[in-house]
Amino acid sequence: MIRLTRQVIPMQNFVRIFARSMGKVDQFKWKPHKKKPNKKPKFSVILKEPMDGLGNSGQLVEVERGYARNFLIPQAKAVYATPENKERFLVSSEDAAKTDPEAQVSSRFMRFLNRLHLKIERKEGNIAVTEHNISQEYQRQHQLVVPTHCIELSGPLTKFGDYTINVSVRDGVSVPMRVTVEEWKPRIANRWKDVLAATEQSSLQS
Repeated sequence: MIRLTRQVIPMQNFVRIFARSMGKVDQFKWKPHKKKPNKKPKFSVILKEPMDGLGNSGQLVEVERGYARNFLIPQAKAVYATPENKERFLVSSEDAAKTDPEAQVSSRFMRFLNRLHLKIERKEGNIAVTEHNISQEYQRQHQLVVPTHCIELSGPLTKFGDYTINVSVRDGVSVPMRVTVEEWKPRIANRWKDVLAATEQSSLQS
């Protein structure tokens, strides 16, 4: 027996109390966190129409189960990604590129570039036209920024006439564009033309 100041506790009771106390201490020890399984995993659906923030029509996307079951599927905006629906609705990457708005914009931009006709004037004896000159004229005449490294030119244009040059718009894609190098001629305003004509006429009469 262990004798205390005011109370005598039998050894068996002491061991029991001590074990109970240590058990309470163990409750505050750090224990590794167990990762709980995801009770609400993502749901795969195929969009039937373009959806902001999700994707385009025919695209396979993952959304919350509730969003798919309560909105997308009932509103006929998407279908379940079953093998049958994949064969019916899923759009391949090549077909998606054809219907991609960015790709359509690029094709329209390429047609716009192809219709442009650049005219560069040069004085006799100083005809040489380089990529830098062409880039400057595109910006001055058409407000179009064409980097010099995108202009495919084997060498300076040294003769008057019409040329077709290729401009690279993206990797592996070039657009043929027309460039005409013509002789520079001074331009006189219409009001000065009338003055000169009147001066010549008066000199002839005198």
